[in-house]
Amino acid sequence: MENSSWDTIGNAFFARAIHTELRHWRRLLVVNSAFNRDRTEAIVRWVFGTAPERGAELHFGPVTGGGM
Repeated sequence: MENSSWDTIGNAFFARAIHTELRHWRRLLVVNSAFNRDRTEAIVRWVFGTAPERGAELHFGPVTGGGM
């Protein structure tokens, strides 16, 4: 989780810059609502890149329990 951004692109960018790059995390689980899943997945894959040499293994999961 990060609190430096105002939108999904910023969320993905700062999550990468502040958390994953510094800690060398390579397996990531992105959790959000089913309503935003496709858009969020496209943005996160764009920000993190999907090529193996970039090193990010991305997984996406839904929020359970009713959401907002």
